[in-house]
Amino acid sequence: MNNTSKKIAFFGAAITLAIAPGLFLQTPPVSAQGVCTVTGIETGQLALRFKPNGKSRAGLDNGNEVRPIRWQGNWAYVQVLYGPNSRINGLKGWVNSNYLYCG
Repeated sequence: MNNTSKKIAFFGAAITLAIAPGLFLQTPPVSAQGVCTVTGIETGQLALRFKPNGKSRAGLDNGNEVRPIRWQGNWAYVQVLYGPNSRINGLKGWVNSNYLYCG
């Protein structure tokens, strides 16, 4: 490998290292997600939790609309925007993101 090739390889590795942390971020920009709808609940409700796998603070039904704020693995931290039970509108908490449609 000549000197120029070594410099290019080093530069490429440096760029990869600088960019790589961003590749593993699990939080898409909220504007990219907009509003998501709860879907796929066959029985019961989707728990809105204080923390991932934590205690439930409320239940969401199919059709509830939420705004994702951040993502952590299969969990989404959301704010409830609309649903049949208006008392939970505005609440924030963690939900299993497998039950969100954000298309």
